[in-house]
Amino acid sequence: MGSESPVENFVAGTAHQIAFARAGRGFVAINNDDSQGWTGSFETTLPQGVYCDVISGVKEDGGCTGKTVTVDAGGVASIDIPADEPVPMIAIHIGAKL
Repeated sequence: MGSESPVENFVAGTAHQIAFARAGRGFVAINNDDSQGWTGSFETTLPQGVYCDVISGVKEDGGCTGKTVTVDAGGVASIDIPADEPVPMIAIHIGAKL
C-alpha cells in the first residue's frame, strides 16, 4: 500500500482486533481473537465498488477466487471475521477492485 499513504480510521475492537485504512489505497482488518468474531461497518477510504480480498484469493478473469468485500458510496464496508477463520483477516486495495 505504500508508506506515502497515511494510516486513517484506525479501529481497535478487543485487544486482539485492529483495522485501518491507508488513505484511499487500501484497508486491512485483523481478528486475532480466538474466542470472539468481529463484525462491523468500517470506513475504508476506498471508492464504491466490489473488491477482492487478497488474503483469501486473487483477482482473476474479472472475478475473485476468494471472498469479496463491497464498499458503499460513503467508503464503508460491512466486514465479518469469525473467530474460527483459518486466516482471520481481510485486505483490500485499489488494485483489487473488480
